Amino acid sequence: MVHEVRIRRSAAEILALSALAMLVVVVPLVPGRLILGKVPIDAVTLAVPLALAAAYPFLRKLGPRRLPSLLLEVPALAFLAVAAVGVLFALDRTGSALTLARYAAYFALAAVVAAVCVRPANRRALAWAAAGGAAVTVVQAGVQYLHPSGTETSFGFSEAVAARVVGSFGNPNPYAEYLVVVLAIVAALVLTERKAWRVVAGVVLAGSLVARALTYTRGSWLALLAGVLVASAIVDIRWFAAFAAGGAALLALVPGGLQRLASAFTVQGGASARVPLWKLALQMIRLHPVTGVGLGGYRKALIAQVHETPSMLPTGVLPFTAHDSYLMMTAETGVPGGLVFVWLIGRALRVCGIYAVRLGRGSTDWLRHAAFTAGIVGFSANAVTNNAFQDPRGATMFWVLTGLMAANGAVAVAGRAGGEGTAGDESAPVAAARPGIAGALWSLPKTRGRLLIDSPVGAFVLGAGASEDDATLDAWNGVA
Repeated sequence: MVHEVRIRRSAAEILALSALAMLVVVVPLVPGRLILGKVPIDAVTLAVPLALAAAYPFLRKLGPRRLPSLLLEVPALAFLAVAAVGVLFALDRTGSALTLARYAAYFALAAVVAAVCVRPANRRALAWAAAGGAAVTVVQAGVQYLHPSGTETSFGFSEAVAARVVGSFGNPNPYAEYLVVVLAIVAALVLTERKAWRVVAGVVLAGSLVARALTYTRGSWLALLAGVLVASAIVDIRWFAAFAAGGAALLALVPGGLQRLASAFTVQGGASARVPLWKLALQMIRLHPVTGVGLGGYRKALIAQVHETPSMLPTGVLPFTAHDSYLMMTAETGVPGGLVFVWLIGRALRVCGIYAVRLGRGSTDWLRHAAFTAGIVGFSANAVTNNAFQDPRGATMFWVLTGLMAANGAVAVAGRAGGEGTAGDESAPVAAARPGIAGALWSLPKTRGRLLIDSPVGAFVLGAGASEDDATLDAWNGVA
């Protein structure tokens, strides 16, 4: 590891890594949004384009041959194509087009993270940058809980609950969604670091878990449990009992924690509080089943529809969001767009499964992958009860995590001999197990997720790449 850290990097690589490290620190720490005309200016709209621009010289140095695949390329392109059609029918075309550009930037960001983090030292550096950002939000959360203000309130809970912490996010739900991702990254450090570094990572992990408990966000608690269950199944399912017991003990120590969790399963709590919002989303889908109302246009379109048909608004419900990313995405892009988006997220989960099987059992890469998988599964599950993918700050970190997972998996299995093939090579038996159209959507054995990378467009954008004798790119040779 020390040798890897000290290895010589090119200026382009240093620039790319520095921009990504800045992004994972700035996005969770800098709140607020300024609207210039119709263009929102915030941490995401500034940091993501800067990171992509800073990484471009390094991508040119890599070229298409060395660029690892996310194995998500086809569903991502399909989603952007379907959503682009919806822009033409949106109530706010400019806003919808800007939101479409944001989603395209998310996918590009994941690809950039995967490319830059092929070098293990880069992956480690980016993970520690994310952990540093998380540590600052934990300190913020602690101050908010000990000294609650009008911003952090009990939201009508019992007097035992002093406050729901929000970090720098202004609301406990998006903060909890962010913590789902960052907990996975910090857990990967705990599993793979040594000595003092492991202790530091453990402290950050413990603080993040306490902050997450103090958000009192039931959907996020259950989503994290789902992620831990899948990660435990990868490593050793017996771990799940220990993790679940630890989580229950933490909630027992948090004032009102167990009562809050129990309320998720009562008639008046949990999903029942969101059912009216889900019904509104379903009505919007029925009104716009093919093209949707345009990416990012759900709230404005819903308010306009309610003004036109006031009877569609249930008593006591204000038009806000769907509180379900998948329903909201379907309302914005139509049924075709919703299905493609589910395909995209399902594909990300499938990639987690591919690498869980192909990574060397017991290796540090395998343990790291289990932690990353917990975050991806947890965030995807959290999106069922919250607008996880619509919140730019949490969504940005999700795609960073997806890129880290792809880099960790693609490098570790590249060039493996035997019938399993290389990182992007989904073998015939996998495809045969899921025949027909559904199997093709799930496995994509022919494209290997490199349709754009290996196309003339990819060659034009990325160039030929550096020569074989460039010593700074040794880590990228043979990457699938």
